[in-house]
Amino acid sequence: MELDTPKTLDPSALILTHRSKKIIPIHGVDKVTSLKKKLLLSNIKVKAQARKIRQQCVYIQILKNKIAAKSDSAKLRPVDTNFRQSTPTPNLGQLFSQGQMQILMGEKKHKHWTSEEMAKAIAFQSLSSKAYCYIRNICKFPFPGLSTIQRWLHEMDFRPGILTPIFQILTEVGKSTPMYRTAILGFDEVEISDSFCYDVDEDKVYGGKSKMLSVCLRGLFSGWKQVVYYDFDENIEKSKILNIITRAEEVGIRVVGMVNDMCTLNMRLWRELGITITNQHFENPVSQNKIWVFADFPHLLKLLRNHLLDQGFTLQDGTKIDKPVLERLLRSTNDDLRICHKITAKHINVEKKQRQRVRPAFQVFSHSVAKAISYLELASPKVSQFFQLVNDFSDTMNSGFCQNSVNPYKNPFGMNVNEQRGILLQMLTIMETMTVGTPPKTRKPALKPFQKGFIISINSLLGLFEDMKQSPVNASYILTRRLGQDYIESSFSNFRGFGGPNINPDAVSAKNRMKRLSVSWNFLPSRNEAVERTDTCGYISADMVHQLCKPKHKSKPQVETAAENDFPPIDTSEDEATLYPTRGLKSLEGGREMVAGFIADKLLEEYPGLSLNWTDKCSQNSGWLRHVSRGGLTEPSTVWFKTFRLFDKHFENFHPTYNDIDRTPGVVRRLSKFLQENYPDVPEEAVELFAKTRTMIRISSINRRISEEKIRIKNLRRCAYKDKEDNSALPVEMEDEFDLNFLEL
Repeated sequence: MELDTPKTLDPSALILTHRSKKIIPIHGVDKVTSLKKKLLLSNIKVKAQARKIRQQCVYIQILKNKIAAKSDSAKLRPVDTNFRQSTPTPNLGQLFSQGQMQILMGEKKHKHWTSEEMAKAIAFQSLSSKAYCYIRNICKFPFPGLSTIQRWLHEMDFRPGILTPIFQILTEVGKSTPMYRTAILGFDEVEISDSFCYDVDEDKVYGGKSKMLSVCLRGLFSGWKQVVYYDFDENIEKSKILNIITRAEEVGIRVVGMVNDMCTLNMRLWRELGITITNQHFENPVSQNKIWVFADFPHLLKLLRNHLLDQGFTLQDGTKIDKPVLERLLRSTNDDLRICHKITAKHINVEKKQRQRVRPAFQVFSHSVAKAISYLELASPKVSQFFQLVNDFSDTMNSGFCQNSVNPYKNPFGMNVNEQRGILLQMLTIMETMTVGTPPKTRKPALKPFQKGFIISINSLLGLFEDMKQSPVNASYILTRRLGQDYIESSFSNFRGFGGPNINPDAVSAKNRMKRLSVSWNFLPSRNEAVERTDTCGYISADMVHQLCKPKHKSKPQVETAAENDFPPIDTSEDEATLYPTRGLKSLEGGREMVAGFIADKLLEEYPGLSLNWTDKCSQNSGWLRHVSRGGLTEPSTVWFKTFRLFDKHFENFHPTYNDIDRTPGVVRRLSKFLQENYPDVPEEAVELFAKTRTMIRISSINRRISEEKIRIKNLRRCAYKDKEDNSALPVEMEDEFDLNFLEL
């Protein structure tokens, strides 16, 4: 294409400027230079066209992927006259912002990153710097560079104390609805290194403090949370709490509650605020409203479990609840199939750091444990009622979802207010009258701190609910899980995960981690490797994964024929099923019924004959499911339960050793094939599910016994060392008690 130029000028005397892309005539340029300029102009046009072609190719590929996805789903989906449009597949717009999409399409090379884009990038880079560099440099994902992230973090003023920039952000929250801006204040501390370090940003030396205090605000009726204060202090004072509440009220956030654990320093704060078992709130310094005080419920439950195992309880009517009740339950349910599979020796013999775990405490005071105590008649009915009361109270104080559950205590507090209020009042009476340990004869026993925590939390929940029902909030229920410290503990988990194996950072590193935590999106902590890889090449097997996973033969693998001695004849008499001479056999029958009901529930739609209608009465079953169920468990039919007993006897003959299991290949297939040949009327799916489930239960039982045996030997060693009988090795009689073959697994 020829360009129009003045006749007085040489047509080849043209250049192209970089920005304006205008043709400028130049006098005195020779023919070679003119040709070079034309070549430059052509190259620029070619590059422009190539860029457009790449954009169109990306767009075409996206359309192809959508067409392929829709065609595949159409092939798999049967024809339906009432067809509804399925949910669209995720596109790039759901993964990247508009600016990042423009970079991917080649429309932009650089951009000004928004706060949302930087928050995602900081969260990703905090999880793993290596993964961030890989997806940015190798995969060419449009993310900001490391220097950009460091510059953004450096410009943030995040000094210890009240975080003024955070409160400026919370101003937008304060402009929302009254329900959205209603908040709970919580605080906790995390351990850090007390080594001295220098902070370049502040030109200051930190050190000498072993703990970092963090104060957070969380929405009571919404999902937001934010760190508003942190400092390297070992305690918190009344003036700091009131100052933080004042700053929150100034930006429009209404603080209605405060939660913390029951350590000694926090109890001193309660005394400064005037919190007692008769006064559960203090005055808001700005609005003069009531701020209700709560003790962290998981912490209270751990204290309740620890005092039960250490000292025991005595109720007002003289009923004793102590550790031997759980020990008798553990001895009575020591089979593979048992009615109370949650309780092990680890739940009873808890020491040191194991006492800090929350889940074992919930399992001790569970519904199945309470029902097992009454079913096996291990103690008086008052004991099982106490465990059931604690379980229902735990459900009431730990509701986290707005749902209409079969169990009314798992619903948010206020949906079944009469039942939930009744549980709270029963627990309040128990805590006020219960004695820890042996009651004194001369005086009234004093309440333990954890008892006071229960009393204060119960009264605070009742008072807070009455306040929230009033205007301007007008709430109908409260999710009680938001009255705990779980959100603070999850923040500390992310805080520790930023540094990989270094879970105790110094003060400067802790400051930088808190800065990243405050500006990052929510995520789970990473599991970093302890050893860094130095090689860059991959394993050869990584390139052959498809060959490793691909079977050599497409036909179904041959199942080994079971030998005759693998399945000796069994005794089909009904004496075991009809007589319960011991509690262990009663527990075994209950465990069999539970597993048989599990299989019937899994195959309920295909084979409804395996289950039994709850309206029918079945005298052949053990009755455990009807004793423990609230109406949601599936009970096996009479025929299926009898067949299950026979299956279980065949399994015991196939694995005759109590503490061992057959380790030859095809352990599940051989058992399944034998049962299918001898019981052709039973559905094949039920036989296969029984063989697999029963094998996994035996493996779990073996692992549990190994763990309990190790704990027993550890306790024997400790007793031997305390008696100073032998400080170097186990006594001879102790070695005889320890079955070394048991641990060869």
